[in-house]
Amino acid sequence: RKDFVLVPGETVVDARSGVRVGVINNGRVIPSPIEKSAALFVQTVLDDTAMAGGVAVIKHPNFGYGLTLADLSGLKGVLHMEVYSTRPGANNDGDKDHPSAEALWDALLTKGKAVYGVACDDFTSYAKIPPVRAWIMVATDSLEPKDIASAIRNGEFYSTTGVLLSGFKAAQDEYSVAVDVEKMEALRREFKLHGTPAPDADEGCTAKRDQPAIAG
Repeated sequence: RKDFVLVPGETVVDARSGVRVGVINNGRVIPSPIEKSAALFVQTVLDDTAMAGGVAVIKHPNFGYGLTLADLSGLKGVLHMEVYSTRPGANNDGDKDHPSAEALWDALLTKGKAVYGVACDDFTSYAKIPPVRAWIMVATDSLEPKDIASAIRNGEFYSTTGVLLSGFKAAQDEYSVAVDVEKMEALRREFKLHGTPAPDADEGCTAKRDQPAIAG
C-alpha cells in the first residue's frame, strides 16, 4: 500500500532501573548503556539517538517510578515524553508519593523546559494491550520516515486517546480546535475508543453532529 508506511525504531531499556526510551527512525541500533543512574542512562540514549538522526521519547516515566522530576529537569535538550500510556504499570496518575505523568510534564514546562507530550498505546500484545487507544497525529504531507521523524522532532503533532482534529490555531492568549467528527465515527466503527462512556455502550467516544466544532 502506498498510503501505509512502517517507521523503524526500538526501545532501549536500562537493565538496572527498568527505565525505557523509545527511539524512532534511528539510522543504527542504539545500544543500552550501563550508567550510574537512570538519569545518566536517559541522557546517554538521548545524545546517541540525536547523533544517529533519530527521535527519542522517554517512555512512561512513572513505570516503576524510576525517574523523578529532578532527573527529568536535569536532562539537556528538547525532550519528548509520554504523558499517557496504556501499558499496564505505566502509573499515569501517579500515587500519594509520586506526581502523575501529566503533572511531571506541567512542572517541566513551568521550569521553562521544552517538552513535547506524547500518547502511546504501547501495542505489544493484541490480547493484552489493544491498539488505537493512544497515539500521535503527525502534521506532514510526506510518508517518508525521515519526514515523519522530522515533524515529530519539531513538535508538529498532537497526542490523542481518540479525539481527531481537523484544525488547530494558537495565539498569544487563546487557542481553538476543530474536531473531525466524521473521522472519529469512522474510526469508532472499527475500534473501541476510550473516553467518556457512551450511553449505548460499555465504553466508547461519541460526538453529536450538531455540536459546535470550535472550542476556544
